[in-house]
This record gives sequence, C-alpha cells and structure tokens, in this order.
Amino acid sequence: MPPRMPSTDASAKRGPAGERIARVLLLVLAVFFTVATLFALLVAATLVFPGTPADALWAMKPGSRAGFESLGALAVLLMIVLAAVLAVAAVGLYRRRDWARWLAFALLVVNVVPDAVQAFAGATVIFIPVVVVGAIAVYLALPVTGTVCLRRRDRLGSNA
Repeated sequence: MPPRMPSTDASAKRGPAGERIARVLLLVLAVFFTVATLFALLVAATLVFPGTPADALWAMKPGSRAGFESLGALAVLLMIVLAAVLAVAAVGLYRRRDWARWLAFALLVVNVVPDAVQAFAGATVIFIPVVVVGAIAVYLALPVTGTVCLRRRDRLGSNA
C-alpha cells in the first residue's frame, strides 16, 4: 500500500472537528460578551440618567432597579467595572487567548452558581439557562478549547 499523502484541502487545514467547534464557540462567546458589555453600560447609563426610553430595559428584571438604586453611585461604578471586564474577555476570546478562556469561565461560573444554588434550594428559577451556561463553562475548561487557544498563542509567538 502506498504511503498516505497529507491532505491539502481547506478542511484539513482547519484542524479536527473538535477544534473547529471550539473556535466557533470562542467567537460566539466573544459576541456574547460584547453584547453583555453593552448591556452593562446601558444599565449604568439608565442609573445615571433615569426617565429615558432606555428605562424599558428594567422590564426584564423589575425588582433589580431598586437594588441598584439602593447602592447609589457605587452601582454605576460596579457596572462600569463589569463592562470593562466583559470587554476585556470579549477581545481576548476573539483573539483566542488562553487567559480569556479562563476569565470567561470565571465570569460564567460566578453568574450561574447563585442561580443553581437557588434552583436546588427550591426557589423558582428558570433551570434551562443554568444548564446551558454550566455546559458552556464546562466546555471552556475542556482541553480541546485550550488547545485552540494555545495553538493560536504559539503561532503568534510568545508575546501574544
């Protein structure tokens, strides 16, 4: 049997299916964190400038506004800091940086743990987002996702 020649088609150059899925997931998460950044900034803006059409945002979680307003200026500062962290995660995920994968993992876990605890304690929580966010966090921790990030870093050099 003759030796097998390496494939030169485009699909072989993109890597195994697991790595392609990981690259797509990182891109989708980068978009998600970008949108989350915009929402955090919008929340901060509605706290600073109440009574605008953007106040319709509070209809999604009506009780939240009172909690934020009770914190005063600290709430605005916290939302701006959150927006900055989300933006850093978004850029890092888009660039497939390994640190951004772990930052996204931490942000997702911090977001899902309170809901999961409430759900298991019997509170009325929509369980589907808990499962979906948990699954994404687990996928971020998988070696195949890290491989995609590490290969990108290795390809760009040690300064990436």
